[in-house]
Amino acid sequence: MNKVLNMTAYILCAVGAINWGLVAFLNLDIVRFTTSFIGLHQLDNVLYGLIALCGVYMLLMVFGLCGKCEM
Repeated sequence: MNKVLNMTAYILCAVGAINWGLVAFLNLDIVRFTTSFIGLHQLDNVLYGLIALCGVYMLLMVFGLCGKCEM
């Protein structure tokens, strides 16, 4: 279970980083574009929230503040 959680956190953090890079350099928000393309405008806030939670989880892993987290 921990391996799946770690991989999910890595992937969502990468998606978030790539998305913010595209927003900064090309003014293109892939998450918002994708959710509006499939007609689920409310889903982008859920995805942003999940990405934020994964970022916090990754910070806890990196700084060793989570007793059960393994890098």
